Amino acid sequence: MKTQTDLKILLVEDSPNDAELIVQRLHGDGLAFTHQRVATAELLVRELTEFDPDILLCDNRMPNFDAMSVIEIVAEMRPHLPIIIVTGTLDDEAAAGLIKAGATDFIRKDRMARLPAAVTSALEGACDRNLRREQAVKLRENELILRLALGATGQGVWRLELGRSDDGLEWDAVCNALLGFDSGILTNYAVWAKAIDSTDRARVLAQVRIALDPANSLDDLVSEFRVTRADGTMGWLAAAGRAMFEPDPAGPAGRRPVRIVGTVRDVSQAKAIEQERQAHEAELQRARETAEQASQAKSRFLAGVSHELRTPLHGIIGYAELLIMEDDLNAVQSQRVETIVSAGQHLLGLINAVLDMSQIEADQLKLSPVEIELDDLVRDCFDMVRTQAAAKGLSLVLKSAAPRRLSADPTRLKQVLINLLGNAVKFTTAGTVEVRLRPTAEGDGTRFEIADTGPGIGAGHRDKLFRAFERLDSEAVSGIEGAGLGLALAARLVHLMGGSVGYDNNAGGGSLFWFELPRGPAASVAHASVTPARPRRPAPLRVLVADDEAMNRDIARGFLSHAGYEVVCVDGGLPAVEAAATEHFDVVLMDVRMPGVDGLEATRRIRALGAPHGKVRIVAVTAQAFAEQIEICREVGMDSHVAKPFTQSVLLGALLKGASTGAKAKEAVLS
Repeated sequence: MKTQTDLKILLVEDSPNDAELIVQRLHGDGLAFTHQRVATAELLVRELTEFDPDILLCDNRMPNFDAMSVIEIVAEMRPHLPIIIVTGTLDDEAAAGLIKAGATDFIRKDRMARLPAAVTSALEGACDRNLRREQAVKLRENELILRLALGATGQGVWRLELGRSDDGLEWDAVCNALLGFDSGILTNYAVWAKAIDSTDRARVLAQVRIALDPANSLDDLVSEFRVTRADGTMGWLAAAGRAMFEPDPAGPAGRRPVRIVGTVRDVSQAKAIEQERQAHEAELQRARETAEQASQAKSRFLAGVSHELRTPLHGIIGYAELLIMEDDLNAVQSQRVETIVSAGQHLLGLINAVLDMSQIEADQLKLSPVEIELDDLVRDCFDMVRTQAAAKGLSLVLKSAAPRRLSADPTRLKQVLINLLGNAVKFTTAGTVEVRLRPTAEGDGTRFEIADTGPGIGAGHRDKLFRAFERLDSEAVSGIEGAGLGLALAARLVHLMGGSVGYDNNAGGGSLFWFELPRGPAASVAHASVTPARPRRPAPLRVLVADDEAMNRDIARGFLSHAGYEVVCVDGGLPAVEAAATEHFDVVLMDVRMPGVDGLEATRRIRALGAPHGKVRIVAVTAQAFAEQIEICREVGMDSHVAKPFTQSVLLGALLKGASTGAKAKEAVLS
């Protein structure tokens, strides 16, 4: 509302005296304003435009001019201008007629005291009405803008009014277009419901009812459904709406629904893309399942092949070692038998490499890092190749400038180093094989360098070095061929330990293989050496050997008897259970794959015997060497595991580890 100093009042009054009285009355109540007086229709029309009053005070009757005429003129020129009739003669019926025609209020001239309050009230009411009109205009403008925006994005607007004589559903032209209807079609709830595909109709209508339920706390409607367009084609629409309620003390939840309004849009393309994505995901899942089945089949194949290779190889290596232990061979025979053992060990190394590669590829090879004394570990590796190096007159040298300790898996680190040292000794005819330890360039790890004075490797062949089953031909290494698995396995193990591997020329001639490992977290226990314990003089242990193969029993008996053990052999798992239940044994060597009662079931039955017979130390002696197979042995109660083929020293080491020197064996964890 305008301030009083801006207020303008137009007086339609033929009596100057009455006009002056009105002005005085208003000034007397503190109203500040400017005013004009007119007494004819012509002057009224002019001042409505030129003076632009905020309120009009009008006499009822003037010569050739009255209040009704004034109301008609104002209604045409200034329809929202408040009009107060100020008159000396006006009955209630006439006053009601003027109010109905458009007057705001009326005041009798003999009761002028109410005039200032009537003027103030009329101005405030006019201000409120003007504000509401402005808001209504803005609302219509906003609705228009919203409809334009929704139309630009392909969204239609709809509303469902409740309590009307018709079904109350209205939608715009975009909704018509989405359903493929002509603009002139009758829009109602029945038409919309019929357009929804029968598969989705009950669900969508139920969602509308839920949104309109006063007892439901969720007033929103969100639904996707199929529709049949006017031309018979199918499509997908997505509707979103909001239910609106009015207070109703007598209704459920104290309110009643009055309408639901919302939008709808075409999501056919998005649905098609989603369906295509789901089909692709299903295809990928089938591919993953096929790959998993193939991987499992490969694992089963490798396990089977490994077992079938290890079993006869165990006979070859075992009997050859027993022949050497007989000590009644001449020099030529001894040399030939040692060659058999060497060839068998080489073949065993290839089998183990294939198994390790398959476990790495299947992400099944687990590391067990501990803190390692590096100098001791390298010297242990030297011991493994010292005989071959001495036969060629090669010197083994360690140069250590790195931190003395490193956290890593000692078994796998030794596997890498022995492979690289073995190659260096194999391909070097004279000179030196040197291991250099130094910090990495970044200082956060250790660099291992294995340098030799051999022929080196041609530059054109170095890209094959760390590929599985890639063999270097005679041109690459001056007439010596590689095996094709050792370097690939070494590289995989280094990468598994978080490191990197590579090849350089040795500055003094020859090859230089290197790998770098991160320092790793400090282990709680430092291991000074990873050298397996050498077999001690055995205690007088009594050993039960359970195996269904006579060859395997014979080899075990030969190794153990030669070392001074008392040995009892049985053919199968059931005889092993019976023997363990009736006799005392310090250790049971249990094969796993046996007909009838296998080694796993036999172990379960022995453990069920209770003390003392059920507490005997049980060692799995089997050609099953996969990690998951070893874990199964642990789960059924076996204490440790020895993979076939094995040497006498390995078997004796397994017996001594955890076994007591007395008559009873102590329990031990799986090694």
